[in-house]
Amino acid sequence: MEHETPRRGPDELREERRNSSGRESWVYRADGPDVLRGRHADLLRSALSPDDRLHYLLYAPIFDGVGGPFGIRGTPASHAVAVAHDRLIITADAHRDEEPANIYTIPFAQILSVELGAALLLGWLRIRHVDGVHVTSTLVTFSTTGTIHFEAVVRTYRALTAVQISGAGVAMPSAEVWRATAPFLRSATEPLLLRDEPVLLAVHWAESWRPRKGGWRTLPSCVSTPGLLLIGRAGLLWACSEPRLRPDLLTFGVNVTSINWRALQSASVERGDGKGGAVCLRLVLERDGVVGDLEIPVGPDADWAVDDALRALERMRRSAHDSRSAQGSR
Repeated sequence: MEHETPRRGPDELREERRNSSGRESWVYRADGPDVLRGRHADLLRSALSPDDRLHYLLYAPIFDGVGGPFGIRGTPASHAVAVAHDRLIITADAHRDEEPANIYTIPFAQILSVELGAALLLGWLRIRHVDGVHVTSTLVTFSTTGTIHFEAVVRTYRALTAVQISGAGVAMPSAEVWRATAPFLRSATEPLLLRDEPVLLAVHWAESWRPRKGGWRTLPSCVSTPGLLLIGRAGLLWACSEPRLRPDLLTFGVNVTSINWRALQSASVERGDGKGGAVCLRLVLERDGVVGDLEIPVGPDADWAVDDALRALERMRRSAHDSRSAQGSR
């Protein structure tokens, strides 16, 4: 004889969620604050007004580990990440009595860049933003089994902050965009593009090395890692891999940086010494009068394309800033 599993009422389900240890085994999308685990429901509700609409909301349990490539440093915690109409809201709970849960509200108008990265099972979402007169960052670490939900967070943010730009240029055919792109860079970048988002320019480059003196020996030094730069209607996407210490070592980290056109203040290029040095694309980002720099090492094999990228970046920057008065400051 089969036995039916007893159905739990709403009060029992709420109590189960409230008593969360933060060590659930999955990242999931939530329909609203009520289905978040632990203290995240109350924290998120405290940041919402009756008129707020959540375009995307997820819950991510604790991922153990405090560090990773690309300077990742965080405290293990469970998180909720919400995309509202004009801001990101992130809650964090370390599930320790001596450490209170926190909530971070980051207006779109203060965001310099949004990064999504992965190295084996470690995934991260890093928001670089203005806090008063300083540039700071807010970090969420998670298991890469939940990457699809964090990709949706970045897409939603890009869609809400996209700028209507006229005369931006002609879209590249998809086959040309990905023609020479390393598969691992494509798999990290393509899911962040909006549906039918035109890519106006794609620059890709291979890993490059140059010799350097190391005591009595000459050692190889990594000048640039495999990289990809996409100039799209909704913003700039830059993907790169973690630098290798030696050519015979493996690397697993990939990071994709998303920049809204209104955060871009200027772009310039610094070329190497002509002996295998990298070309450095330097971006100046600005929000609320606070400036942050971003340097993109471009491999020598893409030197020819950097000037085209500079012209495209300036065209998109100028068009985005010209439309600011008509569309607000996001």
